[in-house]
Amino acid sequence: MLAWGEFGRTPKVNGDAGRDHYPNVFSAALAGGPVKGGRVVGESDSKGAFPKANPKSPQDVLATVYQHLGIDTEAAYLNNGRPVQVLPFGKPIDELM
Repeated sequence: MLAWGEFGRTPKVNGDAGRDHYPNVFSAALAGGPVKGGRVVGESDSKGAFPKANPKSPQDVLATVYQHLGIDTEAAYLNNGRPVQVLPFGKPIDELM
């Protein structure tokens, strides 16, 4: 199971009664398969605006899921005659396994 947020949100409500995006942080929850429960990986600053410790990228989350599914992230497929790698960068999040 994967539940993943696109952006972090500002702690303050803006003038339109909403909250703005913090594009440098996000949340993801993974469960099932080899994922060990009760783990928190990474940390943001006190405002949730920027990574503070052990940052992970969206590609790291994808690499973790792909590894579990047996997808070779080094593989490349032709797209209009050009090779396109499945996942050009990103490493599985070992702390979850």
